[in-house]
Amino acid sequence: MPTAPPTVCVIDDEREVCDLLRLLLESRDFRCVVAHDGRSGLEAVRRHRPSAIVLDVMMPEMNGHDVLVELRKDPDLRGIPVLMMTGLTDGDRRTDEEWCALLGVRAFISKPLHLDSLLERLDRLLSEAAKS
Repeated sequence: MPTAPPTVCVIDDEREVCDLLRLLLESRDFRCVVAHDGRSGLEAVRRHRPSAIVLDVMMPEMNGHDVLVELRKDPDLRGIPVLMMTGLTDGDRRTDEEWCALLGVRAFISKPLHLDSLLERLDRLLSEAAKS
């Protein structure tokens, strides 16, 4: 019996980024759920219980930090792996590991996105989660 493909929830206010990630993920046999702001992103996560979340830091009203705080408060959602992404790192000399520690996540990627790196980090997150 075939297993369902993993679901990834992309939460980003930039529609172009969401469209690009949806195409990329679906071409790699992921199921993709998209939300364009933090509140609808939380609703989508609660409704679809994704295998992983790709979450932008900078969004109006409810930013990625706020979404992450809400996810961590909910015992049913806190274990979902999160890949944070932001364009805030331009010119910053911090490493990805330092950004992860700063943001409180296990995976981080800078914008502009390098799609191969995003897929690699997402696969690593999913693999780590499957072992837990």
